[in-house]
Amino acid sequence: MQDPEMAVMAVRIILLPVVLTLVFLPSQVRKIFSDLDYGSFAASVAPRLAEIETEFRAGRARLEEEAAQRGGPYRAEEVEALLGTAEEQVLATLEPQELAPLRDSIRLRFRHIRQKLASVEPARSSGFAFASFQPAQSSPGLLSPHLAETLFDEARAVLQRVVKLAGESRFSLRLCVVSRPDAGATFRMRPPEYREGVKSGETVLDLPDAALGRYFYKVEPRKRKLQPIQCGWESGGEDDSCLDLWDSFGDQLFECDFSKGKRGCKLHDLPPGGCPAS
Repeated sequence: MQDPEMAVMAVRIILLPVVLTLVFLPSQVRKIFSDLDYGSFAASVAPRLAEIETEFRAGRARLEEEAAQRGGPYRAEEVEALLGTAEEQVLATLEPQELAPLRDSIRLRFRHIRQKLASVEPARSSGFAFASFQPAQSSPGLLSPHLAETLFDEARAVLQRVVKLAGESRFSLRLCVVSRPDAGATFRMRPPEYREGVKSGETVLDLPDAALGRYFYKVEPRKRKLQPIQCGWESGGEDDSCLDLWDSFGDQLFECDFSKGKRGCKLHDLPPGGCPAS
């Protein structure tokens, strides 16, 4: 006689073959998404992302109250902990491998915030620490209210952006890639954290479901006399945003020009009518 629990598990796997596969490890169940429906997934995680943003605002209010009780300064370790928790929770929510570009965009922005936090070294002069606007006798473990609020504002802007995208069920867009004057160049792009996630093709290239976020890319012309155009593809720089669809509000055109004096790639809104001829 078949175990009832095994029967239920088999039914679930049969019913959901496209959405996810369950891989059982010794201590966890891991979701592996295949052929991700970006819109449906965005809608499904919208409540959780909104909850994370609400928790961040509550944590910020708590630190503001504690700072006011101390007379102004914030504890750097508490600020860093709040930022780190928010980032970690958002990245964990955006778990499918197809969303690697979006996670990369979020990581980049939080990394810039942490760099500002780490770079604070009060310069003492005439009794004041001008770099952080703190009295010279303040501990280096304290941050000025102005700096702390700036970091909080930047982090909240990231959270609000991803909440908005999820609420609009918009984790992907249409991306059209053209090359001039060498039509038919080979274009490749991949998210920094996921080397296997390569999208490629010859220009004009129409990608109807490109995940929002950050990519490294390389454009190789058919004409050998022209050098490839690339960003991050070889070097993999952490702070090089390259092609970043984070702020894109609609379908996009990525135009790569090999012409002398114009060499490079630029992102534009996709014009009416779809992908233009190269």
